[in-house]
Amino acid sequence: MSWGQLARDPIGFIRAKLKTARLRKDPVAYLRYRGAVIGEHVFIDKNVEVEQRASFLLEVGDYVGIGENCRIILHDSSTWSHCDLPTKFGKVILRERVYVGVSSIILCGVEVGAGTIIGAGSLVTKSLPAGVVAAGVPAKVLCTVEDYKGRMKDQMDSNDPLHYWITPVNRQAIADLRARVDRERREGGIPDHAAEAAAISEQVGGTPIRT
Repeated sequence: MSWGQLARDPIGFIRAKLKTARLRKDPVAYLRYRGAVIGEHVFIDKNVEVEQRASFLLEVGDYVGIGENCRIILHDSSTWSHCDLPTKFGKVILRERVYVGVSSIILCGVEVGAGTIIGAGSLVTKSLPAGVVAAGVPAKVLCTVEDYKGRMKDQMDSNDPLHYWITPVNRQAIADLRARVDRERREGGIPDHAAEAAAISEQVGGTPIRT
């Protein structure tokens, strides 16, 4: 509702504002309210920006995950300001099980195929096929998801101390360790990151935490 409607229907105006405020707490519900087609079991993290006035151009399939600080852009006004053409609007379609890494940007007129992974900080300027890993500025296909899965398994088996893999078995041990570190911080003994990492490594026997 516009501010001009405030004078004509103040109660309706306030109700609409309150409804919008409630919906904003749930990004999936809010995007559906704005006209986007959103599937089931979709996760949208904090500070994800989608153009509100063009939200009806967004389609998101089931089991899609969109990381923190991502942006989905549904128009391009440079065609109007510099090319003497109408403003360009275009759909963004994320098929089922797409994963969008944190701080990525997806431009209008893009379709991302099912099961594709978009690496953090990518700029997606054109459509991507299903089942691939793409990253970069602009985003380019790096490998298939199956290849990526194989590389991650090899990394898990390499005992690389820079990577940890969380499982339900040791999740409680890590939670207990973090609680102890937080308690020490509150009491004034603040360990540095290296000491904390060493403590976690010791807790799991000096090997990666595996899935």
